[in-house]
Amino acid sequence: MSSTAPALNAATERRYEETLERRRRKSDRRDLLGAVVLSASFTVAAIALAVLATPARDLNPLLALAFAAAYALAVRIEFTTGAHFAVPTQLVFVPMLLLLPTPLVPLLVAAAYVGSDLAAVIRDRLAVGRAVIAPADTWFAIWPALVLVLGDAQLPSWDLWALAVMTFELLTGAHPFAAVAVGLSSPAPAATTDLPAACQTFFASALAIDRAARPQSPAAFLEGLERSLC
Repeated sequence: MSSTAPALNAATERRYEETLERRRRKSDRRDLLGAVVLSASFTVAAIALAVLATPARDLNPLLALAFAAAYALAVRIEFTTGAHFAVPTQLVFVPMLLLLPTPLVPLLVAAAYVGSDLAAVIRDRLAVGRAVIAPADTWFAIWPALVLVLGDAQLPSWDLWALAVMTFELLTGAHPFAAVAVGLSSPAPAATTDLPAACQTFFASALAIDRAARPQSPAAFLEGLERSLC
């Protein structure tokens, strides 16, 4: 067992070095054509999403720049997994979806990716052509952004709804929709004499089916809950 380990490690290291060297070489025509098609289609899709979808929050240029810089840095942090690499970009990407205008996130990810690759070109770690077609690797950013837009879930009202359910259970020991669970049709949270009337009014809002009726931020949720319990 121990005699084969060095050979396996040497083979893995050789594949790793080959991967680094392949990055420095120009792509062959077939690979380049495929990457160009993917990059062009991504650009069209990302621009269409940014133009056609209505963002639920305003763009903060400084925050967007900070996220783009953080993403560009995360792209360059690589953990080797055999002959391949894993990068911690999801640690930046997910907060981007939650804090930036969701329809713009794919374009920002692509811009960060291109900027990071251009920096690698300057340091002679990447061929110029590979930096130009970097958007081919950012298709993953389209789908979660599209789901959030189509699901009308760009704002944190869904998370706050779940928080309201847990808070109701902590205060009363009962699920707010227990009546619905046993087949009754009323969508309203269960009334309980264990809570003040003001608190029941708060939960009727926080657990409303209409998302516009719910608290629209964690601060608004906390303020409403504290006021109802006073």
